[in-house]
Amino acid sequence: MVSTNLVTYDVPAASIRPAVATLALVRVAAGDGNFVSNNHMVSNVASNHVVLDSTTTGTKVLDRGSAGEIKADTQNCTIRPTL
Repeated sequence: MVSTNLVTYDVPAASIRPAVATLALVRVAAGDGNFVSNNHMVSNVASNHVVLDSTTTGTKVLDRGSAGEIKADTQNCTIRPTL
């Protein structure tokens, strides 16, 4: 469970390698029944707020970014983007 946190990423864009990379502020790499909710995420560069790898199942991502800020490599999840 990752809930009710402030996640801040502040690094010079020139320091990101490769330069075209899109950062993940929270990455769920595996597991069943993961829960990511009500976190406030701030980044000074382009980023995905939450990334779900294909091996995750039953993960819930609630109120944690727009649909474009959440990336899921699995269909076995519930996502409710922030409006």
